[in-house]
Amino acid sequence: MNPAYPVYIISKSRYEIRQTSDALERMGVPHYLVVEEQEFNNYTNYVNKSKILVLPKKYLDDYDTFWQDDDPKKGSGPARNFCWEHSLQEGFKRHWLMDDNIEAFHRLNRNIKAVVDSGTILKIMEDFVDRYENVFIAGPNYYSFVKSTDSVPAFKKNTRIYSCLLIQNDIPYRWRGRYNEDVDLSLRVLKGGGCTIQFNAFLQGKVTTQRMKGGNSEIYAGGTKRKSRMLVDMHPDVTKLVWRFSRWHHHVDYRPFEGNNLIKKSGIEIPRGVKEYGMKLSKKPEGPERLAGKVFSMIDSFRSVKFPIYIPSKQRSNLQQTTGVLDKNNLAYYLVVEPQDYEDYLQHYPDHQIIRLEKNNQGIFYVRNKCKEHSKATGAAYHWQIDDNIKDFCIRKNDKTVGQDVTNILSSVEYIMTQFTNVGISGLTHTAFAFSKKTHLSINRQAYSCVLVNNELGDLYWRDNVVEDTDYSLQVLSSGYCTLIFNKLMIAKGAASKNSGGNSNSDEWRMNRAVGLQKKWPDTFKIKKRAGLVRVLPSRVWGTFLQTPKKIVSFRRKSDGNTSD
Repeated sequence: MNPAYPVYIISKSRYEIRQTSDALERMGVPHYLVVEEQEFNNYTNYVNKSKILVLPKKYLDDYDTFWQDDDPKKGSGPARNFCWEHSLQEGFKRHWLMDDNIEAFHRLNRNIKAVVDSGTILKIMEDFVDRYENVFIAGPNYYSFVKSTDSVPAFKKNTRIYSCLLIQNDIPYRWRGRYNEDVDLSLRVLKGGGCTIQFNAFLQGKVTTQRMKGGNSEIYAGGTKRKSRMLVDMHPDVTKLVWRFSRWHHHVDYRPFEGNNLIKKSGIEIPRGVKEYGMKLSKKPEGPERLAGKVFSMIDSFRSVKFPIYIPSKQRSNLQQTTGVLDKNNLAYYLVVEPQDYEDYLQHYPDHQIIRLEKNNQGIFYVRNKCKEHSKATGAAYHWQIDDNIKDFCIRKNDKTVGQDVTNILSSVEYIMTQFTNVGISGLTHTAFAFSKKTHLSINRQAYSCVLVNNELGDLYWRDNVVEDTDYSLQVLSSGYCTLIFNKLMIAKGAASKNSGGNSNSDEWRMNRAVGLQKKWPDTFKIKKRAGLVRVLPSRVWGTFLQTPKKIVSFRRKSDGNTSD
C-alpha cells in the first residue's frame, strides 16, 4: 500500500548516497528527488531522470532567509517551497517532504521496532490526519528519540515536526529562514491555531544532523549558536537560547499550544478495534551476525588472505611484534617506514617488503593515506592496515580467549566483509574488551589497530590533528557506509604508550589530537585524563548511525558442497 499524496526528497551533493531514495525504492514508494541545476547530471548517473525535478532559480532568488545579511547560503528552504508549489499545481491536498538522509522507516508496536518494507505506514499517517479539519503538519518521530523499552503514546500533539513531513497545501504559510525552518513552520502553524501530529508508532531512522557530508552540512558548519539564535529572533515569545551539553541550543516552550484541540471532520466515524492495513511481522533475512557465527564455526577452513597487508612502523626496526606473528604464518606484508628509518629496517627485512615514504615526521594520518594509495594503485579492492605492536591474534570460544592462526582470522574477516556492498571498514576487538562482548560482531562502531579498508571510498582519507582512527570511522559512517567490528576475533597488543617509537608521543600531542577530534565532531566527545594519560571517552554518537549491511550472498560450505542461505 502506497501513500496517496506525492513524496518529495530534497537533496544536495548526495547523489552517491541517496539514503532516503534507496529506502523508498526498497519499499516500492514512488517519489521525486529535487536537486539544484548544477547537480542534475550527477544525479542522473544514479537515478532515472523521470524521478528528478530541477529546482527553478526563482525559488532561490525569492527566498526569505529571515536575516537580511551578506551570507549567500539559502539552505533547503527554496527547494521546500518548490515542492509545495509543485504539489499544488498537480492538484494535491497534501504532500510529503523528506530529507535525503533517512536510512529506513520503522513501526513501533509492543516494544518492537520493525523495519517496514512498503509504504503502508505513510498511508496510515495520511488516513489519520485526513480525519481532522486542522492537522496541518504531521510526521514520524526519530528512531533514536523513542526507546523500544519506553511506554509512549501512539502520537504526540502540537510539537515540532522535522525531516519527514506531511503538509496540508492550503495553509497560509511557506518556508523561510536559513536554519531550523521546520521548527519555525511548526510554530507558525501552532500559533495560527492549527495542530501538528508527531507519530511515535511510526519512526524514521535518520542520520544525525551534521554527521554526513552534503545536504545542509555547510550551513551548520559554523556551529549551533547562529541557527539557534535565528529561531529565538523568529519566536522570542516561546523560544530562548540555552547552553547544554557544551554547546548552544534553542529551547522551545510548546505549552501555550496544549489547548489547540483536534477537530474531527463531520461525518467521520472511527471504527473500534485495530486495523493492521495488511501489515505482518516477519523474521529478518540472515544478516552479518548469523553469517559470522557460521564462519567462526568453521574458521579453520579459511586459509587464504587475498588483500595486501600494510604495517605502518616508526623507529621499531628491532622491536617488531606484528611481523613476527605474520612471519610464523608465511603471510606477505609491507612495512611502511619513513626515509630516516629506511636503512635500519633494511637490516632486518628484505627491500621488497619495505615501502619507503617520501617524507619524515608527517604523522600517522600521512602514512595511512599512503597505504591506501599504494593498495589502490595495485588494483586491490580492499587492504589491511595493522599496527606494528600486535603480539597475537585470538578467537573467543566458550567464554575463553584462545590463540588462533592469523591466516584463519584475516581470511574469515575478508570473506564476511566482502559479502556486503556497503561496509567501509572492518576491525578486530582488543582482548581487553572481549569479556563484555556477547555477539559475534558489532555494527557501526569504531575500527582501530587491525582494520580491513574498503578502497571504494576513494574520497575518504585519514586527517591530521585528530584521533585518526576514530575520525575515519565516523567519516565512513557519515558517508552512509557501515563498519563491522568482530567481537570474537581479537588482537592482543600492548598499550600505545608502553613501547618506544610508533605513536608514543607526549601528553600535549595526545591532547591536541583529542581537541582536534572535538572540533571535527562538535558536541560528540569528552576528554579526560585516566591513569596519567589523555583519553577520549566513549561517545553515544555511534548509536546514531542506523544503516545496516546490504545484499548478503549465499554462504557456501565448500568442504562438503552443502549450501545454506
